[in-house]
Amino acid sequence: MNSRKDFLRSVFLWILCLIPVLFIPGCGGGKTSAIRQVIRRDKELSQHIQHPYSWNGSGSGDEYMDRSAETIFWYVQEARKFDTSSVPVDFAIAYREHLRAWEFFGQNVRNHPIYGTFTSNFLKGALRGLMGDVTGGALEQEALFQNWETQLKQADQEIESTWEAVQQSAIRHGVNVGQ
Repeated sequence: MNSRKDFLRSVFLWILCLIPVLFIPGCGGGKTSAIRQVIRRDKELSQHIQHPYSWNGSGSGDEYMDRSAETIFWYVQEARKFDTSSVPVDFAIAYREHLRAWEFFGQNVRNHPIYGTFTSNFLKGALRGLMGDVTGGALEQEALFQNWETQLKQADQEIESTWEAVQQSAIRHGVNVGQ
């Protein structure tokens, strides 16, 4: 009888020791380290693209936008290569949605209105002026840029909200994204 009690007590103690590992967020080990690895690699990629993504003033605005779009697409392509099979499903979905938001932003950047050069804009405006358009197309061009800017802001808000979802998922699994 005493040995049976000792056996049951030791089983009970083992169960008590396993509960934190199995059920308390952050104690599972594998899932949290997998989340940390995805976050770390994403941070490395985003640091890698900061340099080409910032404009140094050389080249045209069109060239800058084209390079920026290509940089964004490169980031998305590389980030999609991350192995997310070991992370919790909700985190993987949130991260994929975040990459989709970045891809949408890149498409908006790529579809930028053409800035043109000073000379080409001057000639185009002068010709339109001669044809009776007193603004030379400036109002049309301004509306085009404002519409594009609105689309960029919406796409940027989507990036922010999807990143918030990634962070919330990580926190639910015991990972502080700021680490």
